[in-house]
Amino acid sequence: MAQGTPSRYKYLVIKNQDFDPAWPESGVHLSVFDCAENPAPGNLDGRPLFHLIEYGPAALQYLKRQIWNINLSDELTGTGCKYFPVSLDPGRLFDGRVDLNRLCLVLKLANCNAAVRDVVGVALDDEIEELIAEFSATGGPFTTLHYHY
Repeated sequence: MAQGTPSRYKYLVIKNQDFDPAWPESGVHLSVFDCAENPAPGNLDGRPLFHLIEYGPAALQYLKRQIWNINLSDELTGTGCKYFPVSLDPGRLFDGRVDLNRLCLVLKLANCNAAVRDVVGVALDDEIEELIAEFSATGGPFTTLHYHY
């Protein structure tokens, strides 16, 4: 991608290292990767977001803060774009149970204005509009995380 343009996807790898149920910033390791393609291609429809309900309020607030910070970054200033979650891969224990101290979240760029579309070459996807409408109507993860577009 061209220098200075937002990436189409962001991949967040998060680990609550201290297993602190309060999910404090100091005890959580976060890695954010810019991706041109969906890093979780098996999760194209975003359905795995239902795993968010397995995480406690502190974990969800931590996620909300991280997404909020990404959306307030200099990279997006003046672009009219925002990232929103499209899929989640929860951490797994050896017996297959969800590890509520680890998760990988895929964010997708949305709300591109004309200037960004000209540079990046992507427009607001119909699939994104459908996901936002579907999750908003069903009280899914978008309302849980209090997203307003």
